Amino acid sequence: APFISFVDSDHDSDFNIQINAGSLNFNDTTNSATRMSIASDGTVDVHGNLDANAGLDVTGNITTTGDFTISSTQPQIFLTDTNSASDFVIQNDNGNFNLRDTSNSVNRLRIDAAGSFNFEVNGGDNKIQRDTTSGGPYLLFHNRGTNTTDSTGVYNLGGISAAGYRDVANPGIIG
Repeated sequence: APFISFVDSDHDSDFNIQINAGSLNFNDTTNSATRMSIASDGTVDVHGNLDANAGLDVTGNITTTGDFTISSTQPQIFLTDTNSASDFVIQNDNGNFNLRDTSNSVNRLRIDAAGSFNFEVNGGDNKIQRDTTSGGPYLLFHNRGTNTTDSTGVYNLGGISAAGYRDVANPGIIG
């Protein structure tokens, strides 16, 4: 197979560029290793670590067979919806896990470093809700607000109400 050799007379690692079985290969001849291959269909294989110091733009899908690790002082994954209103970012903010609505500049979910689970400015009355359509139990918490009054009294610091259900088939069961 045809090749071009690059021999470095005063340093380690000599290289060659070779056409072999329809692929263009960049070989480290000193270590008998192919470092990069370009197949005839345009597929590029990098054998080893690829450092893209100026960033890496991927137009298609990304598939990994190993771990996906982001190392940074504030690692984050951006989820940009190209045809809808809200975009989101998943981020580690000094040990706090955030699901942030970047279109509206607000955290929607936060798990702080101590493990507290918080919905933040989640619209309406900041609900945490589990519901079923099969008539099963449900649990509903909502922010009662500050300085509000209901049949149980005044909630000067806000409050939480919990709602259950009464089983119509068995009225003695209250969820």
